[in-house]
Amino acid sequence: MVKHIILKVIHLDLYFFYDLDIVILALELGGDNLSLRRVQDAMFRFGRTFPAQWDENETAASCMRKVAWLDAAGEVIASSDYEDRTGYLQHMGQFCAPKMASHWEYLLSPLVMHHSNAVGDLRYRQIEYHRMPMLAYLSFENPFALSDEDFYRLGTVSRPSDMDALPFSSKVFAAFEADCCYDRFWIPENNSPMASTRLMCNGHAFVMVGMAGNPFFVDPYTGSLGQFRHQYFLLTLIAHFHKASLLMFSDRLAVALAKLNVQDEISIRNFKRETRLLQAAFLRFTQRYWFREVSNQAISSQLFLMLKRHLDTETLYSDVRESVQAMSQYLENEDLRRQADTVVRLTVVTILGLVGTTITGFLGMNLFALAEESGWSRVWYFIGVSIPITILILFAVAKSKSLSEFLDVLSDDRILWLSKLKQFLHIKKRS
Repeated sequence: MVKHIILKVIHLDLYFFYDLDIVILALELGGDNLSLRRVQDAMFRFGRTFPAQWDENETAASCMRKVAWLDAAGEVIASSDYEDRTGYLQHMGQFCAPKMASHWEYLLSPLVMHHSNAVGDLRYRQIEYHRMPMLAYLSFENPFALSDEDFYRLGTVSRPSDMDALPFSSKVFAAFEADCCYDRFWIPENNSPMASTRLMCNGHAFVMVGMAGNPFFVDPYTGSLGQFRHQYFLLTLIAHFHKASLLMFSDRLAVALAKLNVQDEISIRNFKRETRLLQAAFLRFTQRYWFREVSNQAISSQLFLMLKRHLDTETLYSDVRESVQAMSQYLENEDLRRQADTVVRLTVVTILGLVGTTITGFLGMNLFALAEESGWSRVWYFIGVSIPITILILFAVAKSKSLSEFLDVLSDDRILWLSKLKQFLHIKKRS
């Protein structure tokens, strides 16, 4: 029994997306002469950033027992640590976030995890759950020999069949074919190499199955393999980038709302600033990256629509847009409320100032011959009048809310004068 397999690293890329703080790791591995069960098991177990659970013997469930990166000489340069159950649990307890497996950390260095004590200029965290999105190109000697269950397990990236596993019903296979299979080039009844290619997509995985003896299918330049590595890879990259970006926006919205404290003026200002930044970033994302169509070719267009449907990015985009608009509307309503309160307060101060203006005008009729007084006397008169007027204006501003309510009561003919007087006497108490 084969206890380990060696896969060749075809290429390793790190895609940075401008202005959105999104990074996507793309790793292509290749292997030959592998059994169907081994392929199913490798696809199911490999792309795990951390163990979801451990068995009774503390073995990581649904993960590779060990993953190691080898250099050109075959020496181990990094390996996984799925078996370190204590380390993962301690990390979760300290940072309230899962730990990245050590072999994936090695590939992403010098980037460092955000939820860690590591020191680095660029920090990252995984947006979605622990299973990485996957693309698989599989060539078989006779793909027509694969059963419905084989295609289902490949397309859904599930574990190999087990004798103790419950059987699938025919309805499951029918729903899978209708929802996840693109059978434009799959006609098993013809038994022809030119009709032996099947594409399967469920959002999490994009799987391409074909015949190894078909030159067009295995051609790495102009055949299906070349299309898989370029066109189909870009389709899935764009679709998953869309979802990652929208999840990032949703996370930023949630964090901004969580930090909002309506009783704290500094918190309100920070919320306004973050909301405006989110609005601008979402607008740039929509104009620069939000593609509803990526190709005018029928196959690419249909596959992209299938990816979007399974990832549900249209619904996610609508939810984020509505959330951004709701936050913007909240800020606008808050500004309007503040402006209305300011107008009310200014109106109260103006009414009181009108009384002072009238009295001043009356005094300006030379009722008091202050012009004949000395300069210092007039200065003291000015100071003596300015102080109480200033105090009155400040009092009016401080009690403007209660005074505005009193003015409303005063203008209501249905309220008795005694009640109006009580309202005036209770201004200080109610303010």
